[in-house]
Amino acid sequence: MRKAILATVFLLAVPTPVFADQMTVSDLQAICAGRDAEATAACKFYILGAVDGAVLGEGRKTAGGPLCIAPASSERLIPAVKAAMAADLKAFPRDRTLVAAGFVLAAAMRAFPCHK
Repeated sequence: MRKAILATVFLLAVPTPVFADQMTVSDLQAICAGRDAEATAACKFYILGAVDGAVLGEGRKTAGGPLCIAPASSERLIPAVKAAMAADLKAFPRDRTLVAAGFVLAAAMRAFPCHK
């Protein structure tokens, strides 16, 4: 079961065609670059929602799954994803068209690897 869950999470990070109603990495970067309260909240809650969705899909608490993010670490998660976005898009500009949710999950898994 765990292997199937990990495979699903990693597949989300694989470049896939974006449907018209899906947010891209470029869309998320534009929102996260905003300085007003609405943009800050939208960025934060998109990132948290993507991670929470993966956790819900896994059916476990975050600390026990492939995403080892403690519930109180959103203060570290948001900057980690934003930094990963900036670095990735600088090195790979074509990644702007990737699905944002998959990118967020991949960035979260890199920033918070499970230590067993």
